Amino acid sequence: MMRAACVLLIYLAACRGKRHVVLDAQDGSPPTLITTCEEAFELGHEGDPCDILEPDCAQDEGCCHQEVVCEIGRLVFSEDCVACTMGCASGLEECPIGTACVGDTCVPCPPSDECPPCPGDLEPVPCSDCACAPPTQCSSDEDCGPSPEASCRLGPLCYCDGPGCCVNACAGPECTTMEAPPEGCTVPCAEPGCETGLCRMQGCYCAGEAWACDTVCTDVPTDECAF
Repeated sequence: MMRAACVLLIYLAACRGKRHVVLDAQDGSPPTLITTCEEAFELGHEGDPCDILEPDCAQDEGCCHQEVVCEIGRLVFSEDCVACTMGCASGLEECPIGTACVGDTCVPCPPSDECPPCPGDLEPVPCSDCACAPPTQCSSDEDCGPSPEASCRLGPLCYCDGPGCCVNACAGPECTTMEAPPEGCTVPCAEPGCETGLCRMQGCYCAGEAWACDTVCTDVPTDECAF
């Protein structure tokens, strides 16, 4: 009798068939088979079963770069958020016009119409503490005309970090100087009838090896200029 029982146990053990491993989802149902990159990012989780034929699955979410691969039939996610930790202060992110870099983040500028009117032909500088300056000639190379060799040169009169925060000037292909355009800066002057002894440089253009500017008497100094 004992021998017959042992033979029966051996027979049953040999007839178990194939073994299947089922990974249940949190709700008790098996996870969905992921077959596309879109499904991977929208529905997938680490370790979900997959059969993706696309070679690369990547997307940018905020300041993070995300990638997912199907390794041996399972999803593997990775994420690189260097830009999140270093932000615009490191130059990895350029703040758009109308925003400024505060700390490591681009934040909206306060509306300039909350500032008192600027004197003469000056205007409030975006993202500044209601500073007044001449209108900038450009914020990008495209503002300087159709020539591919024209460039927007960053001026030394800046009030924040980012496009539109500095008073810049255009330079043509004949411009060879590396000096910053002094557009909007004030300098001592001896113009007849200028009681303040200060003149603002404006309308600057590159004359080959140097910048040439008109000078206008002013009582609004620009101490922020740093050549």
